Amino acid sequence: MSYVRQRWVAARFQEIGFNMGDMRILNGRLGSALSDGLTLEELIEGVLRLRRAMAGLERAIHMLRKAFCDADTDGLGRLSRAKFFNFLEFAEMQDKLKSTGLTLADVNDLWATAHKVNGVEVTEDAMIAGLLDLREGRGQVIRGLSYLQQVFVLADCDKSGSLNREEVRRYLCRQEVVDKLTSLNLQVPNWLGLFDVFDEDSDDQLSWQEISNAMSVF
Repeated sequence: MSYVRQRWVAARFQEIGFNMGDMRILNGRLGSALSDGLTLEELIEGVLRLRRAMAGLERAIHMLRKAFCDADTDGLGRLSRAKFFNFLEFAEMQDKLKSTGLTLADVNDLWATAHKVNGVEVTEDAMIAGLLDLREGRGQVIRGLSYLQQVFVLADCDKSGSLNREEVRRYLCRQEVVDKLTSLNLQVPNWLGLFDVFDEDSDDQLSWQEISNAMSVF
């Protein structure tokens, strides 16, 4: 969106409360529409949708951007999950989080929406985009996938990157997993009954990608 770099365009967006960070998020949301050519109506709709998603989250967004900047001590514009969460664990940051209505669990979920595995660095804009995704209709699915990824890491005892049938039975079929997914209003797959269907490469193992694909279908 090179046109927003023009000062007069940026100034007009500033007048309606959009800064350059917001415009980068809008750019990401419009995605393929930009490469195909964007109409004025599509741009307006994109701006309105982003404004609706951000409504009521202004303090949380400002706080997260400030925290990200403070934690980014090397100035590279990217942070690992571990580094950011270590920064948030200070008592002062905990109080600031609570004042915006966020918890560490919320931040963990929004971090997961960038589709990153723990330790992989993400940008400030990706983190804010994750918060907006949670606010919109994808929140329950994102939270469910984030929870299942934690269960997957625990179940993958041999660190092979996939689960066999016994590991699936012992971990994914637990009542606490069923209860968690149900509490998020998500349908719980019959993991063992549909194991062969979910096993896309027929190696008698379920990778995280195969489990994620299965949950997306459900």
